[in-house]
Amino acid sequence: MIFTRYTSFVKDKTPIFQSLLTKRNIFIGLGIFVFSLVFFGSNIFQPKIVEKKPVDIETEDPTTLVKAAHSAVSVKKEKYLVSSSTPQFVVFSFDGSKSVDMLNETLDFEKKLAGEGKPLHFTYFVNAAYFLSQSTANLYQAPGQPVGKSMIGFSDYKKDIPLRVA
Repeated sequence: MIFTRYTSFVKDKTPIFQSLLTKRNIFIGLGIFVFSLVFFGSNIFQPKIVEKKPVDIETEDPTTLVKAAHSAVSVKKEKYLVSSSTPQFVVFSFDGSKSVDMLNETLDFEKKLAGEGKPLHFTYFVNAAYFLSQSTANLYQAPGQPVGKSMIGFSDYKKDIPLRVA
């Protein structure tokens, strides 16, 4: 409808406008306009970058903290160069802290590498059930389980408990 109005207006005024005002030329003109906006500096199609203020986790409410975490995840990631001076961390995770022999073996290995100038550290997460034997199992209650029940068992030998503590 708008195209028809403009066409009749231009027909009456001048033949030059009539030849220029075709559907094809209008679409070409719009295309050139959009192209110039995108490629010559207009930011209307790009999201605005807003500087984030630091978040104090002690005083902020949980909703703000969740929003801050989501915005941190969406930030453009930077790649870091790794060189010979960059510290390297390797994390191994394995089950078996019930075995005192395995604990001693890894500690001996740590000492051996420390003697060679290659520091290595182990962190052990020992389940509380491994500090009890079957005879003292009634002191243990796992979440959602009856007293004295452990899905992973208890210490196999009473003599291992003080060694595990040490």
